[in-house]
Amino acid sequence: MCYKPELKIATKPVKVFKIMCPSRKNANEIASYYYFFTGRIGKEYSSDIVFHNNYTITCGFHSYSSTRCAINVQNLIANVCTQIGTQRRILDSFWKDRVVKVKCTLPIGTHYYENERGEIVSDRIIFDSIIPL
Repeated sequence: MCYKPELKIATKPVKVFKIMCPSRKNANEIASYYYFFTGRIGKEYSSDIVFHNNYTITCGFHSYSSTRCAINVQNLIANVCTQIGTQRRILDSFWKDRVVKVKCTLPIGTHYYENERGEIVSDRIIFDSIIPL
């Protein structure tokens, strides 16, 4: 994902949306579909933001500023997964042949980058709730 190199710092909580996979074992546990990362609803997590070059960010919490953007990505992922089967990066224990939207918050003080398409990469995130489809 490409971003403007302008760093923003959250002065108030920022609502964002993330595409993740629900756990088969625990209703409050979710996993990232890209890099395997598990998280729990209601907890805060942190990560370094790592640039591949001046404009491309490879590490950090990728999310979206609106549900519309998240829905488009969710549909794309679901279609690809249906065509190729289970993605190799997701452990079978977390895969339910679907992905979900997760409502999240970037807490005050979070460092983040946002591009013109509403894609965001941040160094902190709280997973608030799974949004039913």
